Amino acid sequence: ERELDEPFGLNLGAGAGVQFYDQDRNASDDLYGTAVFGKFITKNVSLDLEYVGQNPVLSNNNQRNWEMMALSAVGRYHFVTDGRSWNPYLAFGLGGQRHRDGNILGSRVGNNLLVTAGAGIQWDLGRVNMRGEVGLRSDQDDDSASSSDQFTDGYAGLLAGRSVDVTPEVRERAHLLHRFGGSPLGNSRVK
Repeated sequence: ERELDEPFGLNLGAGAGVQFYDQDRNASDDLYGTAVFGKFITKNVSLDLEYVGQNPVLSNNNQRNWEMMALSAVGRYHFVTDGRSWNPYLAFGLGGQRHRDGNILGSRVGNNLLVTAGAGIQWDLGRVNMRGEVGLRSDQDDDSASSSDQFTDGYAGLLAGRSVDVTPEVRERAHLLHRFGGSPLGNSRVK
């Protein structure tokens, strides 16, 4: 168990990649962006909260009118070898994906279960980490206009992150945020 006087690191990152859409989606492969907030729980296990946003071109009308936003909790098991600056890992995540599309028949909005499985390599470059990952995202869309209600998309992406140490000194001064109406978790006036 971690002592209160020990620092702990939080990881913040941003990245981009390519999503390879299931053929039943009638969408062209496209770029996505991602933002990550997480931490190493043990030497080998990390847990991230990941946001992924994308806006692919639908093949049947060639317009960018389909938006997908996902929020997932992704665990990674890192195969760490002491003295090595890079380590492979396996990833598994669960979350939700919101989609919104507009077409001639009107707009369709929905929230779906999202399952992610992947593999990658993380490079430790000191305070900065780089991560390359490939995998699959399975989206359960029961209201799909397609004949399918389950889609499996491939992805390949890169992420750059930074580890931020939360030291005893930082925790000791966290109460100062209250003077400005905030808290360590954010502004308390935001509803």
